[in-house]
Amino acid sequence: MKITLLETENGARYVHLLDDAPTRKLETDVLSELSRKEFEEKFPDKPTYILSQFPPVFLENGEILLQNEWNGEAYHAENARYFPVYNQIDDDDYEIIGYYQN
Repeated sequence: MKITLLETENGARYVHLLDDAPTRKLETDVLSELSRKEFEEKFPDKPTYILSQFPPVFLENGEILLQNEWNGEAYHAENARYFPVYNQIDDDDYEIIGYYQN
């Protein structure tokens, strides 16, 4: 899905911000997260059995993001980096609505 995001000075991207932080608008594709079941139905040839303390993130493009690929800012997968896109719900509460590839 292609959407317009607000990018803050630190590079974080949001769909909606409650405060008036300085931002710039940009249009980008955002990949949705799939459930394991949806991923297995869409990509039956990709193994989803992963030994990990934390559940992986399954993306609609067939990429599986693992917790050990997360550096606190982005997932560093084999061929790309994936950054979360946030939606601000209230002053201290955010939700991830998807990921963009960089």
